[in-house]
Amino acid sequence: MKNLIILSFCLIIASINYAQQDRVIRVDGLASVKVKPDVIMYNITIELQDNYSAYDGYDTFDAVKYEEQRVENELKLERAKKQLIEMMGKCDIPESAIMEDQFTVVSNAAYYGVTYITLKIEKLEKLQCLIAAMKKQDQFSGSILSTEYKDQANAMKQLVKEALLDAKSKAEMMVKTLDCKLGAVLSIDQVPVYSYNNNNYYPTSYDYDNYTPYPYNYNAYSTLDQDGNMTLQSQVSISFLIED
Repeated sequence: MKNLIILSFCLIIASINYAQQDRVIRVDGLASVKVKPDVIMYNITIELQDNYSAYDGYDTFDAVKYEEQRVENELKLERAKKQLIEMMGKCDIPESAIMEDQFTVVSNAAYYGVTYITLKIEKLEKLQCLIAAMKKQDQFSGSILSTEYKDQANAMKQLVKEALLDAKSKAEMMVKTLDCKLGAVLSIDQVPVYSYNNNNYYPTSYDYDNYTPYPYNYNAYSTLDQDGNMTLQSQVSISFLIED
């Protein structure tokens, strides 16, 4: 008899839960804001354009010629780096913005005529100035590694609140349209947001229809849009009970 009572009670609870599941609405809320980055990590590649011109056809195993090219390329790369520092100075970017990378190793960098430099730049306008200067020189190319907004933590707290209100507003509109009432909140989930800009999700180095570079394209994989803004987003998903 006792087991029968327990079984009946479980069936009643299960029926209530099933009924509740049938009367649930799940709504997503989204909030976003555009901000200017405070810090930009920018990667520059210096690549010599005439790396092999003086040694066409020579034996690659010739140690003397190898050393000659290595020394020559070292001098050229050093001159190119000094040229970059001069361009940085004209854009009010100090030499101290060059970040020393102790983890990256480039084998035979001088021989191949290529080197990499990472800059930490604190104003977008300075970076845009440097990019404009780099575009006039064939041996320089670059891309944004990462961006930082210093007040991001506080901005995200506000966005979470706005996303919750957005979800609630949508749910209220839906149940009102269906002549119902919004009941208790059953669950709240925060949804991960991937901040790739639609215009920059795929690399777009060239306009392949016209075979010309885009006017501003050192930003192919970054979180900046074409106006230089970061997009901060928060998304939530909320389940509500529906009442008559």
